[in-house]
Amino acid sequence: LYAVKKYKDNFEQLGYNIYAITTDDLKTMKAIQDESLQDSFASINYPLLSDSNFSAFKAYRNFDDFEKLPLHGTYLINKDKKLQYIHRGALPFTDFELLLSEIKRLYTSN
Repeated sequence: LYAVKKYKDNFEQLGYNIYAITTDDLKTMKAIQDESLQDSFASINYPLLSDSNFSAFKAYRNFDDFEKLPLHGTYLINKDKKLQYIHRGALPFTDFELLLSEIKRLYTSN
């Protein structure tokens, strides 16, 4: 959640918005937000959505059915709502420089 926030402006300049989905329920998210002295969700500068029942995680195949655990997923969707990139895994995606370079490559190749 925190690694991407420094790239938010770069993505927005290229026409992409950042959203994150957490497994925390709304009550937990509110409690964390109210404790804004903690370095937690309060410092995130993009929308954070709740999916405590894992419906979005399952719909986008970011759920390990065997272990019954959510996985990390990163999706790059262009203005035409076409999927350009997917990364799924047990660890968070952190190579946002790669995504930015791929977006720029796609824009200059058209």
